[in-house]
Order: sequence, then C-alpha cells, then structure tokens
Amino acid sequence: MAKSSHRRKLMKLTQRFKLILFLTCGGLYFAGAVIWIFSRWVRIPSSFGETHHPIEAWATRLHSFFGFLILVLFGYLIRVHIEPGLKGNRRKSTGVTLSGVFLILSLTAFPILYSADGWLRESSQAIHLYLGLSSALLFWLHKKT
Repeated sequence: MAKSSHRRKLMKLTQRFKLILFLTCGGLYFAGAVIWIFSRWVRIPSSFGETHHPIEAWATRLHSFFGFLILVLFGYLIRVHIEPGLKGNRRKSTGVTLSGVFLILSLTAFPILYSADGWLRESSQAIHLYLGLSSALLFWLHKKT
C-alpha cells in the first residue's frame, strides 16, 4: 500500500511544473505552427524577388529554444511521471504513444536543422510536421483517457 501511494505521489506533477510544461508546449506548438504557415504561404518582395518573411526566422529560433526546454522537462518527466506510470495501468497506452511521438519529433529535428536539402531533410520535415500537429490531440487524449 505504501509503495502504491509513493508511486501516485511521484506521478502527480506540481502545479508549478504543469504551468512550465504547458507554457513550454504551447510556445513550442505556436512557434512551429508559425513556421509552417509562413514557410508555405507568406512571402515578401525583395530586390531579388520573393523571399521568406523575417518572422519565420524568429519563429524558428523560438521553436528551437522551446525544443531545448522540452528536452530538459522530458528528462524530469521520465523520472517523476513516466517511470511510475509504466508500473501502473492508467493511461499507459496514450502515455507510451505520446513518449514515442516525442522521441520521433526529437530525432527528426536534427536532419531538419543540419542536413543538406534532399530526401532525408524532406522526409524528416514531413514526419515532424504531421506528428507535431497531431501532438496536441495526443496530449489531450492522454489527459482525458
């Protein structure tokens, strides 16, 4: 009984941590959506023809910043939330799915940032985009199920 109580206490996230996590996830999602919208549909005229809007570059920097923060927060989540959660049965399938999506998003970020144009970068961008957009739904499902 004491072990179960300890596990529940470990799985329970503090209000402060939840606020930091939600603000970080919101900032990450918002910046990613801005990058997607501006890279696909917004161009500005320049002396060399149409070019990317400067907001896209700033959104990329912001997305990278929040991406680094989420890596740190995920490390904390592994210890206090994910490990104890794997020992129980509640929300396990959505939690494992969400963790897997996070892992894939983290791995696809590097080719997007550091590979030359080509199939690796393009396929990483597509995977990152669709999983990133669906991550809010997955997070909501994890909270509600």
